[in-house]
Amino acid sequence: MEYILVEQALPFTIPISPCNNFVDEVDSLPPSAPPNTGEQSSAEWVRLIFHDFITADVVAGTGGLDASIGFESERAENIGKHFINDTLTFFDVFVNAYVSLADMIALGAIMSLRTCSGLNAETELKVGRIDATKAGPSGVPQAFTDLTTTLATFETAGFNQSEAITAVACGHSLGGVHYVNFLSIVGEDVVTINNTDGVSTFDSTPDVFDNIVIKEYLAGTGKCGGPLVIGSNVTTRSDLRLFQSDNNLTIKSLLSPDDFHTKCGYIFQRMIDTVPTAVTLSEPVVPQKWKITTYDYQLRQDGTLSISGNIRYLCDLGLNCPAPSTLSYTFATLNEPTGTFSTLPLPTVQGRVPGDTCGSFFSTDAPFFGNFSSYCFSNNITSSTTAIIVQNEYSYPLFPSVFVAQSDSSIAQTITIINDTSFVLNTTLKLSAAALTWIVKDAKTLDVVFYQKGPGPACQQSVSNIFNMECTGITESEGSLERLGTVGEYTIFTGTQTWVGGAGLQAVQVGYQGVWSMSVATLGLVLNTTVV
Repeated sequence: MEYILVEQALPFTIPISPCNNFVDEVDSLPPSAPPNTGEQSSAEWVRLIFHDFITADVVAGTGGLDASIGFESERAENIGKHFINDTLTFFDVFVNAYVSLADMIALGAIMSLRTCSGLNAETELKVGRIDATKAGPSGVPQAFTDLTTTLATFETAGFNQSEAITAVACGHSLGGVHYVNFLSIVGEDVVTINNTDGVSTFDSTPDVFDNIVIKEYLAGTGKCGGPLVIGSNVTTRSDLRLFQSDNNLTIKSLLSPDDFHTKCGYIFQRMIDTVPTAVTLSEPVVPQKWKITTYDYQLRQDGTLSISGNIRYLCDLGLNCPAPSTLSYTFATLNEPTGTFSTLPLPTVQGRVPGDTCGSFFSTDAPFFGNFSSYCFSNNITSSTTAIIVQNEYSYPLFPSVFVAQSDSSIAQTITIINDTSFVLNTTLKLSAAALTWIVKDAKTLDVVFYQKGPGPACQQSVSNIFNMECTGITESEGSLERLGTVGEYTIFTGTQTWVGGAGLQAVQVGYQGVWSMSVATLGLVLNTTVV
């Protein structure tokens, strides 16, 4: 998640930067100019956490932010289901063996608030959420829900009256209500050639996370709080009922921009941190100054072991801390904890370098966090190497006793055309690994674990639910590699595994009798596609 926050922040924030952008589930990136439908990804991302979280029962320890919303897009309370399907389809690209969909929902809300406010918001990202395997209880408050029921729902989720008001007011700083989805709330008169879905916004700045919605509501100016306050249908004035339930005391406490951002940040933190009792969230994810972002071991035919990869340097936003002109690093071993330092020059190329086999050199901005540079290293090491040490400040553990040989592994996809409307896809992983011979001795096989993102055995096609949640979980399956021979201190194992379909392979890990390699993301493996 730290990697997505810093180095993948730019592609991840494309749908919400600028804040009035919109990415449809079938659209490709980058998005075109904001559509005339009035849809807005940033507002959808914020709405999603509320609809996922609000059916929590904190006493029972169930529900909360668990991605169960993916099973619930057909419910009447989630009308306008594209806000679920659009968002989860986009987030699913980033879900892998290490990152849950629920964590991505939390990150999406945080990024929306930061992008749309221009501030490094009060809300922090914690990870460790576990995706639900089925729908949660219904009960998301709707526009016609009475005040008593609404407040009771919030109370069950752990929020008192003032916190409930704050949550709704803060969330309704972005976006609006669409006529095409809510005919009883928004009048047809708002539909125009430039507003084809008939969006009626909550305030005059629907693409800025600010307290204008508060000011306009209290002053009776601009949008006056939007259609859930002043709509012609009194039954659906849910915001007005909620705001007035304490004589507007909570709303008035949000008049100051500083108070608005502080209190909204607190309330959003509460929402995204409401999780089932079985889940333990991490400490807040903090971008690291130094980080090994990628690395790969290579075992040559003469038995020499080498490692190559990237060392990232991050300068915090607003600080004068340019990347060092030269970087020093060393490899610690069991016999020599400090090692001998090598140096690398500061990259001179701005932006990513296509086709660079060692890794991409870049020196660029990281939204919200500053700018970062990446140094590419390549060195011979010994099998007793225990860590790489950077600038005498940062140490990253290495474990070359057992490893996946990424440069000798690959993925092949074969597409067999049946006719004009159908085809068969087969995915084959060719995997090579090495283990110290003194560990595996004369073993004939090496264990391997495959981490896959659906479709899997539990995946059931759903015609009604465009985003098929049954297909998003990470599953583990086991296999083995066959002994090939020895090279230097190592024994080489190879094998292939074929799946019908796309496989959804995310990572692999190899080991022997409890001695396991680091898991390796398969995204970095060579992919060959053949059409027959």
